Amino acid sequence: MWGPGFNVSRELLLAIRQSNQQRVLHLVEGLVGALRQQREASQAKATGGHAETLGTSCWDFACAVQRLSRLPLGEHQTDFWVEVTHVIRQNQSSLQPRELALFCNALAASPSVEAAQLLLHRALELQTELNARDFQMVLHGLSGCVPSTGAHPGFPDSASVASLAKAVRKVQLEKDRPLQAAQLLAAFVRLRHDSDAVLSKHMFDHALDTLPQWDAQSLTLLCTAIAGSRRAARAAVELAEGSEEAWQRIVLRLVELLPKAAPWQLASLARALMKVGASRTSVGPFYEALEQLLTSSNRSDLFSPTDLTFVVNGLAQHRCPQLQRLDAETLHLDKSVPMTSWEFEEYVGRKLHGFNSSELAVILHATMRLRRGGADFFDMLGAKLVAKDLTGTQLAHTFSASAAAAVFLVDLARPMRLLRPVLPTCALLAPSLTPWQLAYIAQALDVLAALRQRGLRGPYLWLHQNQASSLVEALCARAEKVVEDEAKYQQICEMLRRSDMICCCWVAWLEMGGSYRVLSADPAQLAISTVSQASFDHKYFDKFKGLSATLDNETNQIVLMNSIEEERAVSWARLADRLSETGWMELHVNTPKGAFFSNDLKMYGAGIVEGFLTAERMSQFYSNFYPLLQPNEDSALAMMNIRNSFNQQIQHIMHVCQLSAGTSEGEPADPYWKHVRYLFLQLWGLKDAYNLIAQEKGVRQIDMVDLLFINSHAELPELIQAFRPEAVAERSGAPSAESAPAALQNTPPGSLLEAQATQADASSVDTEWKLRLAKHGHCTALVRLAPANADLFVGHTTWSDYSKMTRVYKYYRFDLPLSFQSHELIGFSSYPGCVSSTDDFYMMDNGLAVMDTTLEVLNPKLYSRVMDDPKRPRLPKFLHVMAVNRVAKTGTQWTSMLAEENTGTGNSQWIVVDYNRFTPGQPLQRNAIRILEQVPGMTHQADITSELTSRGYWGSFNRPFFEDIREMSGHKTAEESYGKLFSFEDSPRASLLHRFGAGVSKLGDMRTTMTRNDPKDAVPGFPAGPGHAIMARLDLDAMVNNIPNGGIDAKVTSACLIKRMACQAMSGPSHGGYPAFRWTSQASGTSPSVELFQGWPHLGLPDVWDFDFVEMKSEEDQKASSQLSDSC
Repeated sequence: MWGPGFNVSRELLLAIRQSNQQRVLHLVEGLVGALRQQREASQAKATGGHAETLGTSCWDFACAVQRLSRLPLGEHQTDFWVEVTHVIRQNQSSLQPRELALFCNALAASPSVEAAQLLLHRALELQTELNARDFQMVLHGLSGCVPSTGAHPGFPDSASVASLAKAVRKVQLEKDRPLQAAQLLAAFVRLRHDSDAVLSKHMFDHALDTLPQWDAQSLTLLCTAIAGSRRAARAAVELAEGSEEAWQRIVLRLVELLPKAAPWQLASLARALMKVGASRTSVGPFYEALEQLLTSSNRSDLFSPTDLTFVVNGLAQHRCPQLQRLDAETLHLDKSVPMTSWEFEEYVGRKLHGFNSSELAVILHATMRLRRGGADFFDMLGAKLVAKDLTGTQLAHTFSASAAAAVFLVDLARPMRLLRPVLPTCALLAPSLTPWQLAYIAQALDVLAALRQRGLRGPYLWLHQNQASSLVEALCARAEKVVEDEAKYQQICEMLRRSDMICCCWVAWLEMGGSYRVLSADPAQLAISTVSQASFDHKYFDKFKGLSATLDNETNQIVLMNSIEEERAVSWARLADRLSETGWMELHVNTPKGAFFSNDLKMYGAGIVEGFLTAERMSQFYSNFYPLLQPNEDSALAMMNIRNSFNQQIQHIMHVCQLSAGTSEGEPADPYWKHVRYLFLQLWGLKDAYNLIAQEKGVRQIDMVDLLFINSHAELPELIQAFRPEAVAERSGAPSAESAPAALQNTPPGSLLEAQATQADASSVDTEWKLRLAKHGHCTALVRLAPANADLFVGHTTWSDYSKMTRVYKYYRFDLPLSFQSHELIGFSSYPGCVSSTDDFYMMDNGLAVMDTTLEVLNPKLYSRVMDDPKRPRLPKFLHVMAVNRVAKTGTQWTSMLAEENTGTGNSQWIVVDYNRFTPGQPLQRNAIRILEQVPGMTHQADITSELTSRGYWGSFNRPFFEDIREMSGHKTAEESYGKLFSFEDSPRASLLHRFGAGVSKLGDMRTTMTRNDPKDAVPGFPAGPGHAIMARLDLDAMVNNIPNGGIDAKVTSACLIKRMACQAMSGPSHGGYPAFRWTSQASGTSPSVELFQGWPHLGLPDVWDFDFVEMKSEEDQKASSQLSDSC
């Protein structure tokens, strides 16, 4: 117990002012204990009560409670309010107006219904003594205690609230405090006193009289309160004389305030102004100004998912009234003009995971009414939505969005695909739907029926007539109960019964010559079909003539034909194997347009034709790189661990993608996992085709694990390091077989260098770096903004073992309906058997160019963060990258999606160039270039367009840019210890790219720069030689024993070329400043040719690599050309 004269309330206020949280909690704990002790002893007096007994006045106590309500009290929170409520009860009859106001104001931050009931009773007693400011605090606090759902017995008491409203109308509002009137009206609406026409008109008139004083917050609260009132209250404002002019005045004031309004205020106003009862003409200037603000500034970045929902829906309600059958009957069957120029789709995509079901439904509905987003956006949001349990409101918005999409997209397939899964929910919720929900559903079905009547073809909605009739009758029965207006009831039923036209069969439909063909096979079964026959002898077939995979419907098996059969093929491909002529093979793989064949079958077929065409090269590539991975016992044990991990990943993919035995759900709803499924089926087709030829030749067949090894070949050196027995044991918490030296147990960043080069000079550090470079593989990338912004060049050079030079440049043109794919055509440098680049260099016909360079992890302890938990298997990096490629539409989406999974290996700096944001001669738009850096346990992404603009180029060369990544990976410590070799700004390639990359002005310059390796290009402070070039050649570097490793290709493109999906590529090591690379010595009269690099396999590879650039073409019937385009 505190001593005499101790005023706990004032001590609390003092501690709060001093920000002494520990002291505050200590005092609160003592206060709660003392109050509880006196209450239990029943020693409090009738007046004064606990507050006086504790040596403090009721006023001091109210002040302390008001301040404490805004602080976190932790474990004392509940007990504190129990005792405060008891003090209020003891002092209720003696509370003065300002004490009442303070206690109520505290409730706004810490709601307590029991305390609110006591204070409401006292407010009634004091209502004639309260001024406007007292009422503002009292009602604001009381309204915060109203339950958001359901009701609390006796609170709020409607008669008591109505009495307070009558008193408020009589008080003098302060003209210089506009928030006062707005908060009062908003409080009454929350207290469910929302039909008071006199009160609404009173506050509205006050706003007009003092309008110049009103700010954005006050007007937002006022408009929101009026919008939330019942029709009777709104009518008092709407029908009053001069209301149209009054709203025009308010809207003009809002337009003045818009630039300084907070995001939540913009959103709330966009939502409210369509519900206040004002005409569209009156509020039109607000929506025009809002749209202009959002299109000309970055304010959209600040919106939360809820804010975005309010703004998009507000615009939709203003620009386009509810869809009617007339819209379908008078529709011109072509694409509609967007109803807003604000490109909000990107912001929705970025925040997609933050939307709840209700917001998704509203966004989908509003977007289609605004005629924005397109088919893939509809698919993306629709898939997210139907994966959730829908309420009646969400169901109504989903139906209406589907009808709006059918009109906007002139397409019945997508809307029907979205609605089919929600039909059972509709039947379940039919007995509880409200009148407006019934109207939305009926109107949507009516519009869809009208579109079909207009001749728009597509799948049917219901399985059979009985299913349609059952749901229609259930909805009509509900309408009869809840729709009071007879005319509206009849209209709803009429619309519902007309919708019978859109019922019938619903499975794998396909319009074909006026009829429908149903594919009876199960996609999962098709995916594991075998190739039963070929119409040719594969030993003699022409690979460039093409290979088609067709489906025999009787046997449900693939038939291969040595020709391009676009009309009936599941997939087809061409291969120009010119490895000995240009250093490249050129592969084009295609699937047919439309939905005649399932996406699963198309992708399995794509794997079949590619595997059949490249099987021999797959074998050579695997034979060349695999032996280099196991030079010692430690590596061999790591490979066993990796194989186990790959097995777990395969089982995980089959489970999540619903490919496991006994699974019948079909494709996943999530677009990302759809494409993981398709890629997995493509791999399966590759495996089956390879094994068909391997069986004929009598050689070893492969399994899916072997294919994961092939597709992860670029990542394997780092996987080996991460899956060494010691590293795996450390992650699992078990002791390793051989404990690491004590010096390595607490390895600081950069200590990988220290462990290998303690007290080393610059030369030995350089040698160690080159050896690690050869082991892990590195790359060089360059983005160059030409002078006067005339062009935007992208270049990439892959560094790896020369044994891997079995190069294929691939074009995949896949049409996968209803899969949310962001592009149809993708081009990339690759290898036989790989379904991704693995270099990584990609061009997509949606305007994105993607590439990466490896980031070396100098802190080996980071590998403790690698994902290898069997309970949460990792996804192979190549599948993750390709799934992101398939779904992401912008650079922001791409980097955000890739960052969602960081497995801890394959650590890189990713560069995404969005050519849609480049216009020749104009400044680059925001997010024209983004980078993402990943190391184990950390990712960092950003828009670096300003960096590119200021530098004129962006170079990437295996050095992290972001400070947190540099520190985490060990580069910061390494630079401090060993100098510029580990610097981002001053390392050798950084200096070379600054010297040469910044001078690129045309494609020829870009080709020269990306293949540059000249003895004259030495960087001061570093050993001279070919190992530090933009395109290194370690086969010429005696410091690392002349190992055949370094730059193995170069690819460049431009704004002109990427429009044609073309690039210029060179295969093989640089040979501009040095002799061309050879595997064997040149024979002479006395000396035979001998191997120059013993132990380095090069099966199937040319002996001499003196190839020049060729221009890759996306047209499947054209081979790469040596005639290079330097301009459009």
